[in-house]
Amino acid sequence: ENKTNTKNKLEETTKNARTMSTTSSKSKARHTAMLLPVFPSKLSVGFGSAYMVSFSFLLMCVKTCFFDFGDAESALAFYGAYHRNPYNQLIHFVGVPVIIWTLVVISAHLVLFPNAPLIGGAMMLPGIPKHSVNLGTLWSLMYAAFYISMDVQSGLLYSPLLYIYYATAIHWVRNDQKLAADAAKDKVPSWMGTGKLIQWSILLHVLSWYVQIHPGHQILEGASPAVLANVGGALTAAPLFAFYEGVWFLGLRQDLQQRVQGLVSEYTNELCQQPGATMRVCQEILEANAGAPVRVQAAAAVPSENVQ
Repeated sequence: ENKTNTKNKLEETTKNARTMSTTSSKSKARHTAMLLPVFPSKLSVGFGSAYMVSFSFLLMCVKTCFFDFGDAESALAFYGAYHRNPYNQLIHFVGVPVIIWTLVVISAHLVLFPNAPLIGGAMMLPGIPKHSVNLGTLWSLMYAAFYISMDVQSGLLYSPLLYIYYATAIHWVRNDQKLAADAAKDKVPSWMGTGKLIQWSILLHVLSWYVQIHPGHQILEGASPAVLANVGGALTAAPLFAFYEGVWFLGLRQDLQQRVQGLVSEYTNELCQQPGATMRVCQEILEANAGAPVRVQAAAAVPSENVQ
């Protein structure tokens, strides 16, 4: 009788193990077949708000990209005029890529309408698994198209870096949503996945903005950041400027650097002539122009045509 009971228990254990294995295999197959990132089964206020904010900034940047900047030199000079301090440049060299990457990560959670023609559905790219078309896709395409349209060489140099941003963002978002799918079992996981990735992305995004605005601009540069003068211009010119800081550091594209530096001097002179100019470099410029120490506030009242 004991042998019979033992045998029955072994058979039952084996049966349960097979059932669990089959269920696990089906679950893995279902999650593998699931197109990630996911489009929410029910629209929520959070999804709609995030969608509207990201899409609004995207449209703002598109307007700036193709209507406000004429070429790469003007875009780089606009941004360079607000970033003359070398330590501030170093902060931006690190902080700007973090802002752009986290922006793509957050936007990659926002899937475009899956059943809509052309803008919906799935895509596969080298080194990137099949995934849903999302707002991160549009952000990456916008940056690539903008930089190539301004300057082919600049755009082609920067495009591989944009591709790395996008590829890593998609991998991270897919992995996070796979974990959420496993926890959700038969339900469609949240568009935020587990929520941890998007929370960390927002934290890094905000922290990078703070480091650039407070220590970088208020303390080191002594001036307001470019984002306050032109939000779209700052978001579009900043990544290219940070990239070229590295290129110029390596001694490449010196011809472009010289032309940009000339425009930066012109733009800086114009900024220093505005009332209330507080950039530290303005004091040096005004002293050089006047031939004697002049307070920034006093120079601001001088008509622009009288300033050399």
